Amino acid sequence: MEHKEMQHWQSAIQQILLEKPEHNQETKLPLGLKNKDPKELAWILTQAYRAVVEKRGMEFKDIPEAQIGDIIEDVVTWMREPKYRSTLFLQGTVGSGKTSIMRALGIVYSAVGAGYQFCQAIDICEQYRFLRNGDSNYYAYYKEKEKLLVDDLGAEPFRFLHYGVDYTPVQDLLDYRYRKQLTTIITTNLTEEQLIERYGERCWDRFNEMCTVVLFPGPSYRELLVEDHSE
Repeated sequence: MEHKEMQHWQSAIQQILLEKPEHNQETKLPLGLKNKDPKELAWILTQAYRAVVEKRGMEFKDIPEAQIGDIIEDVVTWMREPKYRSTLFLQGTVGSGKTSIMRALGIVYSAVGAGYQFCQAIDICEQYRFLRNGDSNYYAYYKEKEKLLVDDLGAEPFRFLHYGVDYTPVQDLLDYRYRKQLTTIITTNLTEEQLIERYGERCWDRFNEMCTVVLFPGPSYRELLVEDHSE
């Protein structure tokens, strides 16, 4: 191949890459938040988190052991990343604040007119059962929703058996949303070892590839509040 032809091919390949980037570099921030810096976003998310906690009749405070302040900073960092980092994986013990952070994000989205859908992982399986039975369902809606909040991954049945055929509706939905670069927020109480045992090494590697993982290493927030009120 002559040098001139080689240059032609190199130029053509670079042009295609420019026209069709592998990843969407636009941030995940809704329009109403695009002009906010990290400190402003952290303050907004903290106020939403406070509202969620206090609505449940509990006292809000930043418990150092639970590292809520650091977690909010990690979540803000994820919010400001490009859309191809589409999935936020909130992992930790029961009562550590995962679902409260998720619901706080929902409040922030709602405040700027960015619609979202909240569901339990088990709801996805239930809607998939309706789909396979030919009944009205929300499975396709969950798949395509621009922002989907999935609570309690691991509480759902791992497989769905329909006329002798095995389906994995939750895993399939999450993989589809990742490939479409749709914003997905997931909570789970399972440890890494439990996730590997349940879904397998390959699936866990996929989770690591597709997700920004935020760990909630502290003790149960509920237990700390009970101890505080008993003093």
